[in-house]
Amino acid sequence: MIDAPPFVGTSYGSADAVVKINNSVLLGKRKNYPGKGLWALPGGFVETGERVFTAALRELKEETQIGLMPVSLINDFKAVKVFDHPKRSCRGRVITHVHFFELRGVKFPAIQAADDLEEVAWIAIDRLNDMEELFFEDHFHILNEFLGLR
Repeated sequence: MIDAPPFVGTSYGSADAVVKINNSVLLGKRKNYPGKGLWALPGGFVETGERVFTAALRELKEETQIGLMPVSLINDFKAVKVFDHPKRSCRGRVITHVHFFELRGVKFPAIQAADDLEEVAWIAIDRLNDMEELFFEDHFHILNEFLGLR
């Protein structure tokens, strides 16, 4: 077996997370180009030898420092969808697996921007439609798929 980054044909794989609690969703503002200053889902590329679900959990923790144990996130996992439009990313053909977590409880877990994000925030879902132009690539579309914004 070849030890190389995962890809499908000429595509690279990434893993993202939609994390919802109450009527809010966890988003981050990108620190670097492409998309510097735009809101995005926590996520990134799958590492060599890594499973996609594990990559989503790793990227979520690395970028947001979310104050939850992995077992809590696993218990609150609801669904995964693949987003594979050939032109979904300006970085080339990137297929992403987006994992949806719906946290139970009323307390917002602590978060802190790290890694590729300059800011993280719990954003009220009813504000997202007005923010559509402030999202990186297809991340608004992804949120719409999970949250029914439109």
